[in-house]
Amino acid sequence: KGRASTMGSSSCQACEPGWVAATTGATKCEPCELGRKSDVARSHCEACEPGRFTATSGMPSCVSCPATLTTFSWGASNMSQCACRPGEFLHGNMPGYNFQIAGVVEGLGID
Repeated sequence: KGRASTMGSSSCQACEPGWVAATTGATKCEPCELGRKSDVARSHCEACEPGRFTATSGMPSCVSCPATLTTFSWGASNMSQCACRPGEFLHGNMPGYNFQIAGVVEGLGID
């Protein structure tokens, strides 16, 4: 696991970070899905922890939300899932966001 060999090859190659060989005898590495990264052994994909995300499959690591923002679940797959914590608010817009946030955040909703 974590290594793959190509047909006709006598040696196994380690998968690149963000890719895994989940079965013994794998002949190719597969990319981790959105919201996931490879474990250290590259034998399986793990969900990004809260506050981090991957927006592309095969990412070598999860990316942190912009400062003061977080996600509220494991496996976030887009920066738009980053939000203010309850009791905090963000006024204006942030580079890279497709929307403007203005108001008080209550729970996960944005007023």
